[in-house]
Amino acid sequence: MSFTLKYNNGTIFDPINFRNASNLTAENIVTYMEEKAEEMQVPMQLSIDTVKEGGLLGKKYPCVVIKHPNPPQEYFTNVIVINGSTVNFFFFGNSKANYATNRAKQREGTIFGGILNAVSGSDEMAWQQERVWHEQVYEVFMACTQA
Repeated sequence: MSFTLKYNNGTIFDPINFRNASNLTAENIVTYMEEKAEEMQVPMQLSIDTVKEGGLLGKKYPCVVIKHPNPPQEYFTNVIVINGSTVNFFFFGNSKANYATNRAKQREGTIFGGILNAVSGSDEMAWQQERVWHEQVYEVFMACTQA
């Protein structure tokens, strides 16, 4: 399953540029991250794919796809895109907790919204739990760059 860059759901962290990018491949990132994730006890499933940018003749970039192996609800997928010596971090897919939290915030301030929020409300604690996992994934990546 290839990803299309225009359908990302935002950046997770700012891009990183590496001076020496000779070993900066999707395969190496997966290998190093699998080792570090196990060492740091961060649950993740890693795979290699591509991200397409532009139209029919657009460019493809290698990427590392990172999913939670057993999320308590639907999580965003982390996608690390390798563009030469630059690495970008994107969200793809859906997050149930993020969706519920955003919808509750949009409904605030109206009578009908107050009623809906009283019934369904937000899921800020679940969204916080998911954000912590995304930060742990980033920490695993950064630990790989320090080795």
